[in-house]
Amino acid sequence: MQGFKSILLILLMINIVACSSIEKMDYQAPASIKEVEDSAEPPKETGDNRFSVIVTEKIDGDTLVINFQDPSKVPSYINQKNNLKVRIPGIDSPESTTKKQLWGVESAAFTAELLSEGNVEVEVDEKAKTDKYGRYLFHVFANGKNVAAESIKNGYSRVAYVFDDYKYISEYKVLEDKARENKLNIHSIPNYVTAYGYDMSVVDALEKEEYTGNLGINFDDITSIMEFVQDSNLQELFGY
Repeated sequence: MQGFKSILLILLMINIVACSSIEKMDYQAPASIKEVEDSAEPPKETGDNRFSVIVTEKIDGDTLVINFQDPSKVPSYINQKNNLKVRIPGIDSPESTTKKQLWGVESAAFTAELLSEGNVEVEVDEKAKTDKYGRYLFHVFANGKNVAAESIKNGYSRVAYVFDDYKYISEYKVLEDKARENKLNIHSIPNYVTAYGYDMSVVDALEKEEYTGNLGINFDDITSIMEFVQDSNLQELFGY
C-alpha cells in the first residue's frame, strides 16, 4: 500500500512540472481568418500616384476637365477639387477649339471615345505637375489604357513639351516613330508635323495645288482674276 502511494505521489509531481513548463512556453493560438484580414494593410485601389476621376468635359485631344471620385485623396499640391482642367504631359494634339488645325477634330473625337470606355484614372508625375498656363498635368488612363500612348500610336498626337524626365516618354517616341513610318493621320502630309507644332501653311499649299488640278493655272492668278471681276463693272466690261 505504501508503495502504491509513492507511485501516485511521483505521478502527481510529474504532472505539476509538465503543466508549469507549458505555461512558460511563448505560445500563441493561430489567429482567426477575420483577425488576419483586419490586421492586413487595406488594398489600394489605384496605387500611390493614381486616382480615379470623373470626366466632366472633353475639350480636345490632350485636354479634359475632371472631378476626383474621392475628394479626400486629392494630391496636397492641388488647391481645386472640382472641375479641374487637366493637360496630358508629353504630347501635343492638333487644335480643334479656338484654332482649327488639320486632324484636330479627329484627334479630339479619338480621345473622347477612349475616355467614354469606362473607368478613368489620372496619374501624378513628380516631374510634371503644372504647365506655364497653370493647368495641372496628369497621365490619363481609360480602362487601363494610356490615353496619350494610344493617341500617338494612331497618329493623332505628337511627342512634345517634354521639359524633364517625364514618365512614358521613351515609349511615346517609339510609338511616334512607327506612326510616322506608317504615315498615319497627322503624319500623312509631309512636313505638316514639325518640332514646333503643326504647319498649316503646308496644308494650305496642298489645297491650292489640288484646287488648280492639272490646269497649269497658279492659284494666285485665279485669285487676281476673281478680284478684278468683282471690282469691275460687268456691263461695261462685256457691253451689256
